[in-house]
This record gives sequence, structure tokens and C-alpha cells, in this order.
Amino acid sequence: MMRAFFFKSPGDAPEAIEGEPEIEAAARSEAGFVWVDLQAPTEDEFEILSRVFRFHPLSIEDCRAYSELPKVDEFSEYLFLVTHHLVCTADDATFGELSTGELDIFLGRAFVVTVHMREAGIVDRCIERCLEHPGLRAMGPDYLVHALLSALVDSFFPLVDRWSDRLDEVEEGLLLERTKNALQSLTAVRRNIARARRSVVPTRDLVGSLAGRDVGFISEQAAWYFRDTSDHIHRLLGMLDSARDAVASLFELYLSMSSHRANVVMQRLTIVATIFLPLTFIAGVYGMNFRYMPELEWRYGYLMVWIVMLLVGGGFLVYFKRRGWF
Repeated sequence: MMRAFFFKSPGDAPEAIEGEPEIEAAARSEAGFVWVDLQAPTEDEFEILSRVFRFHPLSIEDCRAYSELPKVDEFSEYLFLVTHHLVCTADDATFGELSTGELDIFLGRAFVVTVHMREAGIVDRCIERCLEHPGLRAMGPDYLVHALLSALVDSFFPLVDRWSDRLDEVEEGLLLERTKNALQSLTAVRRNIARARRSVVPTRDLVGSLAGRDVGFISEQAAWYFRDTSDHIHRLLGMLDSARDAVASLFELYLSMSSHRANVVMQRLTIVATIFLPLTFIAGVYGMNFRYMPELEWRYGYLMVWIVMLLVGGGFLVYFKRRGWF
């Protein structure tokens, strides 16, 4: 699916355009710039990238295949950016399987082209902002790329907040000795944090390069906005590191509590075994089949054995109770 918008003059609503000739005319216009968004493009739509915009074949090939890491390539006529964002395949961001979506961006002096193979809410939100806010429409293509990268970075924060809330719930449950699903939650959050860091760390380097170096397609004014986005990324990484440390601490707490519960169980089993040890000895002695045992013929022998066993068992119970062993 292809969508194209022509930003003709500052403050005016972008004009939706269709067809290759209109897109090419808008891309060559000096009065504004064009934004072309390709979602799961067909072969004909991929051909537009080479025929209209004359992008390098390697850049187009990167759009066709998934790139493992975000990056930025500088060409004479445009910048090519590969960015990653997280996509949750379930309503629960803690247990839902996270996958990485790719958003490829071409930035030229009079155009912005975005390519993504799956639906990207980031692009849809930026389109809505362009339609609703004249201030954003008044800016150039480099500001639009900043808006896209800023929306991409900001999309991580709700996920990290939900993971932090889940860790707080796990901690509270562990302190109240409710350990059901605790290990599953900790493992899921740790996996998601690692996946997020694999996307955010290269994005930090990408945005830092746009903010810190002299690039012909990034104005000095726009570079300040990229520096602000770079600050957001550093804050995001700090939140991820804090969450990662919290996961490690909760793992230690979970293991300590599991070990403590095991020790309590072993202690109680030891108490039971200790109490029954002398009782087993007494029962074993009088269970021997010797013919001449004085107590066997005694009228109150059976009762006396019970009394002795109860006194011994009760004595051990009192002793252990006073020692605070149970």
C-alpha cells in the first residue's frame, strides 16, 4: 500500500497525491517536499524507488530484507536510515511475544520516503499529527524525520513502564510469599528488556550521528531536535538498565526465598524424624520375639509403653518449641 502527501507551503494541509508522475513532480518541486509511505510494497511500488527517486540498489535491497541492526548510510542525494521498533503480539506486554519491526527512511532535500513491511502505528501517528498541527507542517523534511524517530523512541516508554509495574507486583508478591508465576514473569521481563536494548542501543548511535555531525540533509536547527531525541534515548536506556538490575535483584530474592522454604521444610521433617526415632526404638525393642522379657507378662506393660512413648514425644515437642524450631 502506498500513501503520498505533498507539503506545498508552510501551514497548509498536506495534499494527498497519487500516481508516479505526480509523485515525481512533487519530489522535483522547489516549493515544498513530498512524503511517500510504502507499507508492504509490491514490486511495482519498489520500482518507484529506483525510477522516481533513483535510490541506490543496495538501499532498496536493504528495504526488501530485514536488517539486523539500525544504521545510517549517507549518499550524495539522500540519507538512508534503518530503524527498529518493538511490536507486541499480545495484549499483555509482559508475557506477549515481542518482535522487532523495521522502518526504513530515505531523507532528501525535497522528499521523505518511509518503507515498512508491516503496519506501523508510528507512521500513522505522524500522519495524524501532520494533518492536525500546522506547526509541524511548516517544517522541512528533516523535521519530519525527527518526528518519526521521536515517535519511535517514545513508543518504548509505555512498554518499559508496564515492565516496571510488573516487577513491582512481583516484588510485592515475593515479600508476601506469593511466588506463583513469579519466575515466569521475571523471565519474560528479562527477555523483553534484552530485546529492547538490542534495538535502542544502535538507535542511540544513529540519532547521535544525526545530531552531532554536519550532514547536508540535516539543518542546524533540526539538529537541536535530534539532540533532544538523543537525550530521550539516554533516559530510556537508564530506565532499561534500572529494570534489568531490578530483575537481577528479584531473581536473587526469589532464589533466597525458595532456599529458605526448602530449609523450613527440611527442618520440620528433621523434627518429625527426631521425635519418632526414640519411639521407633522403643517399639523395636518390645517387638523382638524373645520368650523371656519381663514386661511382656506384666498386666500394665502395654499401657506403660504408651505412656513412655507419649512422654518422650511430648518432651521433644516442648524442647523444640522452646528453641523456636517450629
